[in-house]
Amino acid sequence: MSLTQLTGKGFFVFSDPGGAKPVLTLAESLKDSLQEFRIVSDRQYNFFNDFLVPVNNAPSNAAAELVVFKPDFLFTGTSYTSSVELEYIKAAKELSIYSFAFVDHWTNIRERFQRNGKEYLPDKILVIDEKAKQLAIGNGIDEDKLIVFGNPYHNFLKNWKPVLTKAELFQKLGLDDLQKKIVLYAPDPLSNVDGINTFGFDEIMATKILVKTIKELGDKFYFLLNPHPNQNVEMLESLGGNEMRILPAGTDVNMIIYYADVVIGFFSSLLIEAGIINRPVIRFFINDRVKDPLAGMNVGEIAYPETLVQKLKAIL
Repeated sequence: MSLTQLTGKGFFVFSDPGGAKPVLTLAESLKDSLQEFRIVSDRQYNFFNDFLVPVNNAPSNAAAELVVFKPDFLFTGTSYTSSVELEYIKAAKELSIYSFAFVDHWTNIRERFQRNGKEYLPDKILVIDEKAKQLAIGNGIDEDKLIVFGNPYHNFLKNWKPVLTKAELFQKLGLDDLQKKIVLYAPDPLSNVDGINTFGFDEIMATKILVKTIKELGDKFYFLLNPHPNQNVEMLESLGGNEMRILPAGTDVNMIIYYADVVIGFFSSLLIEAGIINRPVIRFFINDRVKDPLAGMNVGEIAYPETLVQKLKAIL
């Protein structure tokens, strides 16, 4: 089965937001050509409202759900910690249902299909670009299983507009000074994947340095943290002190990006999305020895502890 043959009944599954958005974009683009479709997730996100397709809570028994629905194909995202996609890939293989999985990043491509010493590979793995394909091949995945697909959500973002004005957003977030700038910080959950050994640092190390560094800028901006769903928010909050505000669960992150004066992170897909929305992006590294999976991809400016303030002053 090829992507041009996605007809009949389709079943879509996702968990992490990086996979959720492209899967939803694809499902919405196919909804009129499919006989029937069903979308399930083990998480709820505010951005579901951006899409004209319903999302259901994932049932506890993936195989039973597929037996009842009888899809012609399965299409999933991939996640760091959730196993919901893998449960459906495993069930689809047992039921001889053709399966696709979309990988929304360049890191840990094969590891996303492994849990508890077992591996659950779909029939086809869709990757963002040729670089991701070569990384997957280097990671031991058969080239015949890989398809360079791009990220359909990026095309969606090019035409996206917020439903709130900046003043309305400030009011909703309880920010009382409309003249203050917004610095959005979106750290990857690197500690979940042994970030110190894998990349040379993790979000805990970086946040400690970042919070200390930005104090030099005074209080002319709001420093907003957008935590990843898989992150230890309490730990990051304890590091941020009074300088950092945690965005509440369910916040429309696209809207924050749209009105942000700068977005700071490491390797997150959110930084690429911020660039598509035409916001300045800074990728903060603790030193120049960081192993950068986005090297050579022209994603934002790289800043180190000794250059961050200068770069932020130039933007703010």
